[in-house]
Amino acid sequence: MMDVKLNTKEAFTVITPHEPHLAVNMADDFANLLHGITSAECPHAVLDMQHVTQMDPEIAELLAGHYGQCLEQGASFVICSVQPGVMEMLKSMDLSDLLNITPTESEAWDIIHMEAIERELLNGENDDAC
Repeated sequence: MMDVKLNTKEAFTVITPHEPHLAVNMADDFANLLHGITSAECPHAVLDMQHVTQMDPEIAELLAGHYGQCLEQGASFVICSVQPGVMEMLKSMDLSDLLNITPTESEAWDIIHMEAIERELLNGENDDAC
């Protein structure tokens, strides 16, 4: 079982794994966690990777797939505080430019807010606050 902290804020949930290594054997638990948040009333999420120094490629692929699902569903998914080793792995898999990655949680919130404004302008709906 993964050691993960969830912090539900007004407009998004922060997911903070307290694991130095996100391994392939955690993929099912991680996928279920992400799906549960995306299915919630407020589906926007920030993945805070400050404690993760290593990640298996299967987890990176899972994150990319989840990001695509969020886009399809009109939800935001931003990854922040990515450590250098993990960022290098994402770059080597050509995923660093595909995913929404920010240095800090504050910047992740800015992206979620901007995406909410974009959705409001495109759809005529206000989803800024969940």
